[in-house]
Amino acid sequence: MCICGYAQDIKCSLTIKGQILDQKSKEGIPYSKIKFQNTFFLSDSIGKFEFTKLCSGKYSIDFFHSENESPTIIQLELSSDTSLIVEIESCFHELQDVVIEGHIIKNQEIESLQKITLTNEDLDKIRGKSLGESLKAISGVNSVQTGPTISKPMIHGLYGNRVLILNNGVRLEGQNWGSDHAPEIDPFIASKLSVIKGASSIRYGLEAIAGVVLVETKELPRIRALRGEMNSICASNGKSGTISNYLEGCFDKKLKGLSWRAQVTGIERGSMKTPTYYLTNSASIEKDFSVVLNYITTRFKLNTYYSSFNSKNGIYTGSNVEKLDDLLLLYQSKTPLVPSIFSYKINRGFQEVNHQMLKVKSEYQFQKYGKVIYTFSIQKNKRSEFEGGGTENETTNNPDALFQLNSQISELVWEHQTYKHFSGCIGLNLLTQQNTFSGSEEVALIPNYLNLTKGIFWMEKYHFRKIIFEAGLRYDSKQMLRIIENPDKIYQKLTWNNTSFSLGSIYQFSKKINLHLAFSKGWRPPSPIEMYANGIHQSAASFEIGDSTLQSEISNNLQLFLNYSKEKLNFEIGAYTNQMNHFIYINPTKQFIETEFGVFPLFKYQQANVIISGIDFAINYKFLPFITLQSKSSLIYAYNQSIHDFLINIPSNRTDLSLQFDKEKWGKLEKIYFQIGVLYVAKQWNLPQDVDFIDSPKAYLISNIETGFSINIKEQELKLNLSINNLTNESYRDYLNRFRYYSNELGRNISIRLKIPFKIY
Repeated sequence: MCICGYAQDIKCSLTIKGQILDQKSKEGIPYSKIKFQNTFFLSDSIGKFEFTKLCSGKYSIDFFHSENESPTIIQLELSSDTSLIVEIESCFHELQDVVIEGHIIKNQEIESLQKITLTNEDLDKIRGKSLGESLKAISGVNSVQTGPTISKPMIHGLYGNRVLILNNGVRLEGQNWGSDHAPEIDPFIASKLSVIKGASSIRYGLEAIAGVVLVETKELPRIRALRGEMNSICASNGKSGTISNYLEGCFDKKLKGLSWRAQVTGIERGSMKTPTYYLTNSASIEKDFSVVLNYITTRFKLNTYYSSFNSKNGIYTGSNVEKLDDLLLLYQSKTPLVPSIFSYKINRGFQEVNHQMLKVKSEYQFQKYGKVIYTFSIQKNKRSEFEGGGTENETTNNPDALFQLNSQISELVWEHQTYKHFSGCIGLNLLTQQNTFSGSEEVALIPNYLNLTKGIFWMEKYHFRKIIFEAGLRYDSKQMLRIIENPDKIYQKLTWNNTSFSLGSIYQFSKKINLHLAFSKGWRPPSPIEMYANGIHQSAASFEIGDSTLQSEISNNLQLFLNYSKEKLNFEIGAYTNQMNHFIYINPTKQFIETEFGVFPLFKYQQANVIISGIDFAINYKFLPFITLQSKSSLIYAYNQSIHDFLINIPSNRTDLSLQFDKEKWGKLEKIYFQIGVLYVAKQWNLPQDVDFIDSPKAYLISNIETGFSINIKEQELKLNLSINNLTNESYRDYLNRFRYYSNELGRNISIRLKIPFKIY
């Protein structure tokens, strides 16, 4: 019998999960009997098992291959989440001694890159925040904002199409309209959020040169059940309310192997508030729905997923200025030029977004030749933009700009069987897209176009004792057909081709210390908005002009990080440097454009050769049984070699420090915690001189507190969480918010979260 385990650096309630395989055929052994903590369990139809909510300490697990054999007893010292592969020979008389090697090979992951995960327990504390805001809990991850409700993740100073977001394994395509549109994802669908830092183009596509955000749902039940969860959130800022519920079940008998889940989320916010004034017309409404259907047999899996995301976001009235003198006055003022009004009503100057996705994924496990996975998905994105002026009811059905993007993605992957310490996969990708524009504006911010992207990749890993070597190679070809409508229909064809590769290694000094080293070369062709933008970008309150001569970005990324994990101390420190040729960025011009909708600052897309380097550091230290110190820091330095000066739009250095007090039980209350923390963000001094419209904001320090517990009332568990952000109601502006030209950041926000998991049978 052979055990291969890999411990991840996750500090919350612990999990043991794994799969029982036949040592000869490498097939999962269905419904194997397992004895754990004096209780018998069965593995599922493919041999998988999972034990959750475990405390650190010693555990004993008995594995049975048949009713008549004596159990094989495995003892583990558990200090962090652990994954196992248990290989058992068909004849128990020939079982070998247990060997613990300390790693589980994941064919489709680039393991030498830094991957950090927020588990379901982490997410319970930040439910109600957007995806971009939620990921700020990870060091090295920031968010680019345009106002109080629109944000998207930034990894190591890079954002936009350089950060790939995967929703249930499908890359999100709605971000092609620009870097300042929020991802069309309901964070409530996630049981965990993961960030892979570093170029992941080999596995996920040519645009993942900064990293990948994985939005993953929890597995569906495998035994007959009907259960669900209710979440409700109330927040003081915006006087908002959120409800998100799901129900899931699994069948047996004739429908054995079939399971399902349905979820619905509704959010309504009024005008958001800074410490001293309301952001008039910043209300928002969101309505989301998703359903998943899963069918599993011994060798075959079929997963079908559908989601619908619908939002309506008001654009702060103070960002729409009619006269140049007023705009210049606003840049120098600490107060807005418009009245401070709270309302749930959304007037002109808003966006409506509808995103629909359908995914079908099938897997087949061969007896000897590994596994084949095929995924097909369709995405339909619709974005309506209504410029400021007038009221909502006057022209609701006549947007000034209407964008529609339809995407179809096919992927075929073969994971070959592990052979002499080698494991890996080969895959093919195909993406087709069509973007159409209509509306009252004469010139589209983004032109009509057709996209065709083809890719092929190969990843291989060699795993022996304490070291892993991995390498990957990928080739992509992208064709874009630009359609020019006026005066006659003209077609312009553009083609980009290039290769990407990655090399990496992991050395496990001991069970506590791992060293990861990775080098990746990736590339990204310019997006349509970067090449052809010529109009008002409403969500960013700017006028943008593209450059049709832009070349493809080339990224050379080197990353090194050390992971140390012990019962009382966990820390991770990573360093990176990314040399990028033809880096595309949007640059302020200190010029203004007057339009019929108002006066807007002018930005232009440019290219340069740049170097972006930095250090991320995170530590959890439990110096007393009930007190834990947590700290996260990010330092970043970016230099523009083309102008021999600093690079614009790079996050400031920041440090997050907190103390958490825990108590397992107090009366009827369980899992009690109280946390107090501060976030310090430095002023961004490393800027090109005399380029931006206003100076970078000053440094700021904000404090937050949070507490929570669970309680059982008549055998029904309730989880309650209270948090206060910006406790002292500090007035400040953040350099990464495009609306820093117009307003302060949000003031104090008190949130109450209630979670009720339930089981009907």
